[in-house]
Amino acid sequence: MSFKLQASSFKPELILVLLLLLASQDPELEAALKADRARIAAKKPLAKDELRTYRAVAPRLSPDRHRFRLKTIPVSFSDAEASRADLAKALLEPLAAYYKAQSGGVFELEPFLLDARGTSGPRSELASAASGSAAELKVVGRILRAEDLEGADGFLLVVAGEIGAPKTGLWPHASTIRLGSRDIDYVLLPERGDHRWFGIAAHEAGHLLKLEDKYGDREAKVGRWCLMGTGYLDSTREDPRPGPLCAVCREKLAWAAPVVHDPASEGSYSLAPGAAAVKVPVNKDGKESVVLEARGKQLLVWHTGGGRPIELAAILPTESRDRLTPWSDPPFRTRTLGATDAWITDVRIQEGRAWFRLGPAAELTPLEQLRRARVGRELGK
Repeated sequence: MSFKLQASSFKPELILVLLLLLASQDPELEAALKADRARIAAKKPLAKDELRTYRAVAPRLSPDRHRFRLKTIPVSFSDAEASRADLAKALLEPLAAYYKAQSGGVFELEPFLLDARGTSGPRSELASAASGSAAELKVVGRILRAEDLEGADGFLLVVAGEIGAPKTGLWPHASTIRLGSRDIDYVLLPERGDHRWFGIAAHEAGHLLKLEDKYGDREAKVGRWCLMGTGYLDSTREDPRPGPLCAVCREKLAWAAPVVHDPASEGSYSLAPGAAAVKVPVNKDGKESVVLEARGKQLLVWHTGGGRPIELAAILPTESRDRLTPWSDPPFRTRTLGATDAWITDVRIQEGRAWFRLGPAAELTPLEQLRRARVGRELGK
């Protein structure tokens, strides 16, 4: 299975409600939360002189051009004919446009629509086969030929009929088949679905680029914030385009490199929504890091490595939170021995950009002072 119909579990407003419920039974906590909300509400916009002290991060796009040649084949069964005559306009052209936009123009998905082919068997063959199983590969092997490999980096098989049951050959997914002396990836996509159909196709195409699913770990809270999570849920009947890829995916694909910030130093940055990002390696080998990107009127803070591929650590700012630190609630916690804490503070949205400060430490807010004091009291018992 390569996608799952679920909503994001990361809801900042629910965190605030829970904190307020706890605070109603804890006067000390209630006072700290009230002080933090008042501090954030009292923040004034940055003056022009202050804005100039921030580094405006521009997208660092790859100087190289990347491409992926996708051969697309409509597939019929003995009891169901391929019936989409609009695959070029409804699927392939929008798919190429989506990925070109996501890459900042450095990646070209080159789709080639071939004539329809048949499996010589009924649709039930795939309906009863597990995704990527030997039974499925037997059917796919009757569709693809060794000569199809020429000029192909991958295949999209658009099979007749509606999306089938999960974990079957009729559930949208990616897999690998051996043709001749070469292993090559393919996506199997039924030709009809609801308004999320195009978003699902874009998600599955991500697997052809070697991107992995990001929805399996609920605690990672990726949700709609990345196409490889459940970003296809952003598709609507009016606009079928799914949500974007995250900055971590764009770096993995070598489309856009983030600006790297030394966690031992202080810095102030601003980001516009798009391909620009800032990365803070928190351990010596750089395998655990924090990646920041602007999305709409928010700053997304991704935490990668250290035993978990990715986690959406924070969406900032909110009315009660404008920072992620070791003492914020929830806090930032490193995962590897000897890693350096990341302090992301004074996050604000102004002039269509996210503005924030990075450093090895910062002055504590009332809530952070309370949390540190309580930890100290517990350790002193």
